[in-house]
Amino acid sequence: MIRRRFGSKNIDDLLVNKRHQKCVPKNLNRFKAPLVSGDFPSRVSLIEEKSSIKEEESFNISEKYLGKPPITYWRRAESSDVDAVCKLVEKSHGFVKELFTEPDVPDLIEQQLISFTSVFAYPNIPAVPSFEWYQWFDNAYRITGSNPRNTLFIHYIGWESNYYSDFLRLTLETLFLEFNFLSHLIIIKPPKVKIPSIIADNFIQALPKDAQMFACDLSSIQTVLLCLKYSIMEHLKIRLAMVEDHDDLMPIVDQHTERLKQLYGDYCIAEIIEYPGTNDRKTLVCESMGYAIGFMNINRAIDFELLNTQFDLGGFHGLRKPTEEDTKPSDINLDDEDKPIRLPSKVNPTMDV
Repeated sequence: MIRRRFGSKNIDDLLVNKRHQKCVPKNLNRFKAPLVSGDFPSRVSLIEEKSSIKEEESFNISEKYLGKPPITYWRRAESSDVDAVCKLVEKSHGFVKELFTEPDVPDLIEQQLISFTSVFAYPNIPAVPSFEWYQWFDNAYRITGSNPRNTLFIHYIGWESNYYSDFLRLTLETLFLEFNFLSHLIIIKPPKVKIPSIIADNFIQALPKDAQMFACDLSSIQTVLLCLKYSIMEHLKIRLAMVEDHDDLMPIVDQHTERLKQLYGDYCIAEIIEYPGTNDRKTLVCESMGYAIGFMNINRAIDFELLNTQFDLGGFHGLRKPTEEDTKPSDINLDDEDKPIRLPSKVNPTMDV
């Protein structure tokens, strides 16, 4: 089985284009590699790095960062990071080694590393085949909604003790932002392993289905640590538009087109919202932090002629229901020379078959 690795030897090829930075949210500017969506990885490793600050400069920022440089960005781990990751593993806490066992760092995957995260598309249980984990997982645990298309498993996490309280949540945000399909992150906790507080704050523990049937210590059985996307990422609110949203929406409209304002005036959005005409038209607004940041106008009136001129919809009958004329069979007249040849009803018994 071939496992796909993620990473680039030429990290400069993955730099975010500066002219697109204005379209990226502020909290994404720290990424050195662009966001990727739509691909389904077999595994991915993330590296956190801290800024290199001179000693004389560190005294000036000691109060702000409490003696440690700030986290600057995240990138995908590369093969050149093996030595640095091995040193990071040696510095890891005892419970980290108990939780994830001793890693094979070259198999899991320049500068100053402060954390390392390795994520696979299957659980780190040797007895469970990587291509059939879902059947075992569904039978063993009470988790709904998890499937091979929206789930990744964390096989290893290592970090510097100075960043104990900072790195994990930002790493989880990075994974959920980079892979839009991802909604479940899972850690398999071995029996008799204590869950560190930093993981307990971001993950919930799921017990096996038959755990309640046995009067045993729950810490002595294998459990699942689950992190859901909605617990890490903020959700945008979708609601019906109001006239008061006009001031927030007009700058968005002006960025894309001026024709709407030329045809309907400066208050075109307010008029569309206030006078929808019939119940066949609705206007929706996407809201964040009390501001309308996007809108959609939905109408049941469809211009089928325009759609058929712009797209090849013959396979879908032009998005229309067939009429009687369309379903009526056509008359076919065959000339004598085109008539089918009749075969003899009996076969000559002397003929070799």
